[in-house]
This record gives sequence, structure tokens and C-alpha cells, in this order.
Amino acid sequence: MLTAAHWVYLTVVVLVIVGMALRRGVIPLCIIGTVVMGWVYSHNFITGLKVLFNATIASATTLLGIILIIGIMISLLRLLESIGADQLFLRPVQNLFRGPASAFWGTGLVKGIIAAFVWPTPSTTKGL
Repeated sequence: MLTAAHWVYLTVVVLVIVGMALRRGVIPLCIIGTVVMGWVYSHNFITGLKVLFNATIASATTLLGIILIIGIMISLLRLLESIGADQLFLRPVQNLFRGPASAFWGTGLVKGIIAAFVWPTPSTTKGL
């Protein structure tokens, strides 16, 4: 049986999807929706505010490591670009690219293969 909190959740999800489709900011909507869901579920506004802070801490503990890894990898990628290492990696296969389409797909393929061995992401180092 669906409760009022379920309907609030469903409404917020639909509003977020509509907001993203209209290219509007959805962060305030998510914050308000989280507070309202906590409020409706607990029947206490203060508890609804506590739900917002607990949700923030829970998401930070889960996602902070991933955000840090992405930030470090982007900074390392920018460093490789600034010293020209990305051009050096592609120099051996440069003659294989005849036009823009083959250059686009070929560069993506080569960088993807190289990244599988060079880029130490959690998905590639999990088994180690």
C-alpha cells in the first residue's frame, strides 16, 4: 500500500525529470522534496530537516571517494595534455586516420584501450 510519503517521492521524481527536461536547476527542488518527504513520513517538520542533513552526510560518505578520484584523474589528464603526452600516445597510430570520422572513433578507441591499462580507477583495481 502506498503511503503519503510514497506519493511525495513519486511527485518529486516526476518534477525533477520535468525540470531536467526543461533545463532548469533541480537542486532546490531536490532539497525541498527531501525535507517534505521526511516531514510527511515522520509527521514532524524538525525531523524532516534532520532527514535533509542525514541524507547529505550519507551521500557524502558514499560519493566523496568517487568525486575525489574523478577530480584527480581529470587533473592528471590535463597534466598529460599540457606536456603533450596525449599526442605522443597517438603518434604510432596517427597514419591510420584518414578523415574526421575515423580520427574521432580511432582516437576514442585508442584512448579507451590505453586508459584501461593506465587509468587506475576503482573498477580496474578492484581485483588487485
